[in-house]
Amino acid sequence: MQKRYLMDFAEGDAIMQTFLVVRSQLRTAANGSLYIDLELGDRSGKMSGKFWKATRELFDTFRPDDFVQIRATVEKYKDIRQLRVESIIPVQEGMVNFSDFLPVCEKEIEPMLRKIKDAIAELASEPLRLLLQSLFNDPVICAKFCQAPAAVAYHHPYIGGLLEHTSSMLDMGLCILDSRTELNRDLLVAGLILHDIGKIEEFAYDRSFRYTDRGKLIGHLVIGAEMIRERAKGIKDFPPSLLDLLLHLVLSHHGEHEYGSPRLPVTVEALAVHHIDNLDAKINAFEQMRKNAADPQATWSDYSRMFQRELYIGNGSGGGGETE
Repeated sequence: MQKRYLMDFAEGDAIMQTFLVVRSQLRTAANGSLYIDLELGDRSGKMSGKFWKATRELFDTFRPDDFVQIRATVEKYKDIRQLRVESIIPVQEGMVNFSDFLPVCEKEIEPMLRKIKDAIAELASEPLRLLLQSLFNDPVICAKFCQAPAAVAYHHPYIGGLLEHTSSMLDMGLCILDSRTELNRDLLVAGLILHDIGKIEEFAYDRSFRYTDRGKLIGHLVIGAEMIRERAKGIKDFPPSLLDLLLHLVLSHHGEHEYGSPRLPVTVEALAVHHIDNLDAKINAFEQMRKNAADPQATWSDYSRMFQRELYIGNGSGGGGETE
């Protein structure tokens, strides 16, 4: 029988299955009794739930990133699916298949990686080509780049998401280069490929997606700039001015100080990287909202913190979806 994942279950379905604990809080109900407010997940998504027969002793047996087997019923509250949990039993991690709990990119990894490596090989600038080859021929860095998500939420939040995001941006950039000859091709391609490389150290992605201590303290823009500067030291006579231009692409690609950029884009290539990055992230975030809508027939999304509005996702009979 085909395995069912969390988001496959509909209102009224009974569940007895193991899930990852995303969030767990012990709360007090209006009548003074304790209940556990939790969020559970697997590779298909996340769902909130309540366990009304809680005790402090049970609550202390598990924490976020642990696995639990639950018996529950799917119900709806304000048109959103949630779990009425009837029992919770902690499960040892050796008893689970981790691939069931992390969302994975639907595209094949090897063609996307090959596209990036081919683009690197075609760089006319020898210093840039050697720099990028030094990074992507490093088996540790390359493996992490192919595994890392592009974010813990919002856009490309799945294993392989960073590679997919970078590959998609490269496609967009190459299309733009066909018509905008004023752009420095090598610099733009290098910036598109390297802009988020620091995310391989910013995120942990072993059983859930979360920020590392280094990611919280420094962030991927600075981590990426440090990685690039360190690799450039190993390339003889790497032009300092070229390195500065490349580092500017990385450090400015969020576009605004309020979004974490220590510098604002001041070169045409930096402007292009910023807008390509923003466009690809926003389109993917929109598709994630459509795909993971709590109500599969919904026409409008819930309020989006990223977009600061509800979005017309067109899943229902009101329109949207395919136009052919």
